[in-house]
Amino acid sequence: PQFSLDVDPEIRGMCLQELGLWVQKFPASFLSDGHLKYLGWSLHDKGQVRLRCVRALRGIYGIPEAAPGLELFTCRFKVGTAGMLGMLGMLGNEALSAEDCRSVFPVVFVSSRALATAAGKFLFHR
Repeated sequence: PQFSLDVDPEIRGMCLQELGLWVQKFPASFLSDGHLKYLGWSLHDKGQVRLRCVRALRGIYGIPEAAPGLELFTCRFKVGTAGMLGMLGMLGNEALSAEDCRSVFPVVFVSSRALATAAGKFLFHR
């Protein structure tokens, strides 16, 4: 999709938000590396785009049946996702809701050791 090239971060963020919803609602069509890569690339975008990306990923990782379809994505983008967890861990406790923190629990069980470790450390310090 061309949204990843759009100069307006607001438009990129909205597109990622919608992509996340499509993946959740229609996993047979959109839970693929061809679609997930746009979320992964956005982990290095501007703050407001990253936030929408992380929210979209939170929803996708919250679907237990999605785990097999996320294996390659998790492996490919583990540095970005682990880095995001590390940065979230540096925020004060008031910055994240209990629901935000609960959404990290499934990440502890992914096959990527680096990502699972980062999620575990994040939750331990909460």
